[in-house]
Amino acid sequence: MNVLILNASPKRKGGASRCFSELLKFLLLGCKITTADIHGQADYSKALSLLGEADAVVVSAPLYVDGIPAHMLPFLQEAEQICRQKHLHFKLYVLSNSGFVEGVHNKLHLNMYEAWCRRSGIEWGGGLGVGGGVMLQVMFVLFPITVLIRCAQIAATVIVVGAITGREVWSLCSGILITGFFLSGALICEIILAHAIRTGHGIKNLYTRVLVPSFIFLICADIFMFLSALFHKTAPHALFRKISSAEIDERAAWIKGVNICQIQCSKEED
Repeated sequence: MNVLILNASPKRKGGASRCFSELLKFLLLGCKITTADIHGQADYSKALSLLGEADAVVVSAPLYVDGIPAHMLPFLQEAEQICRQKHLHFKLYVLSNSGFVEGVHNKLHLNMYEAWCRRSGIEWGGGLGVGGGVMLQVMFVLFPITVLIRCAQIAATVIVVGAITGREVWSLCSGILITGFFLSGALICEIILAHAIRTGHGIKNLYTRVLVPSFIFLICADIFMFLSALFHKTAPHALFRKISSAEIDERAAWIKGVNICQIQCSKEED
């Protein structure tokens, strides 16, 4: 089974989409895996050239404004033409993650790729919508590091004192169990998705989330956005600034102009 994984996040380093695709690679034992990044137009040619060799294609992408990231739209248009011209027959799977805590927010995003499959003559394999993507990414990264630190502390205690108490062991085990529970929804769904890819079967779209109470997630998300604003040298109060009616009208006019240009270009091509 030849599997092509496309990391479709505009971020060149890190990102939740890359984290989830790396986990999926680990679960796809026995498959020949090829990866390609799609950060912008410069990456299109390489990714398009790999489509013909794949039995399954997995797109790992973030949810942007309840839909497909803008830089992926021209790529999908070119991919549609290639799939039709060369009569490609791979299965498409999509791994969508969002900043919203509810995984079902990814539903429209997955539906867009499913519609693309119908237009391109490609078989839809199914998708996974993950809520709280960034928090899950942080947990996946910190979990093994935290376990190693705690194990090193226990080992040092054994060397110095010559014994460990049940309290220390319980502290380690409880920490693993609690963090494992938070990650369990995403992990189980990725295992199901990986099994479907390995066996060449389709699945019904799955939705999961980071398993923490929503009010805790919102507090953590607010803190993260505050720190992210400081890191990018943006005044935190600017995050809460309301857009004026004049700005709204200006943006609406710009969008309307872009749509008119696209319609005119389409008519000229026809």
